[in-house]
Amino acid sequence: MELPYPEKYNKVVEFFFHEFGDIEKTTKLDDKNKLLLYALRQQAEHGPCTGVAPSIWYVRERAMYDAWRQLSGMTKFEAMVNFVKLLEDILGGNVNWVEKLGALDNVANDPVNSGGEDAGANDMVREPAGFDSIQLDDDLQLRLDPSIENVRFLALEVMRLREEVRRLQRRQATNQVARALAVCSTRTALQITRPQPTCLPPTATTDAHGERGMSWAEWLGLS
Repeated sequence: MELPYPEKYNKVVEFFFHEFGDIEKTTKLDDKNKLLLYALRQQAEHGPCTGVAPSIWYVRERAMYDAWRQLSGMTKFEAMVNFVKLLEDILGGNVNWVEKLGALDNVANDPVNSGGEDAGANDMVREPAGFDSIQLDDDLQLRLDPSIENVRFLALEVMRLREEVRRLQRRQATNQVARALAVCSTRTALQITRPQPTCLPPTATTDAHGERGMSWAEWLGLS
């Protein structure tokens, strides 16, 4: 029984990783087929390649970008079909996917082999739930294949982001200190410029009974 798309495509991708492993390290594929399979998978799962191309100095990334970019007029469904067809051609022609995928399921369900090296490789490339809904930048989409170089690149990006967060935290702390000092300076300035109360001498006044009181000058004998 023929599997419908995209179920067939997803199963064939699982078979591909089980059979070939890391697309960059495998010796079973030539460079041309590696680029084509990579570009078809990216087009099938993410659609057309958009964004700025990597620098020409990054030869590998630029080649991957260009290969994906050339498929911009292809729909996701067409990319899925062409990925399966290209893999069939690499394997020698028409492939009985029901048989091959059934054998793959048996290996995955085998408790003896499920913890083997191949199973571990599949765990490394399995995408987490909800991953397809995440919109990744083009340079990150070029780094989705599990390789030492890509892991190193992503680790450096994480370290760079951590340093940026620490820099922003230091800037925020500095701004808070500056605002606190500004408040203290303002309060000090207000205290300095505030008029100080003065003790003025009493003046001669007349009370309610018409009696005149003594002024400071009179009290001190100055008048």
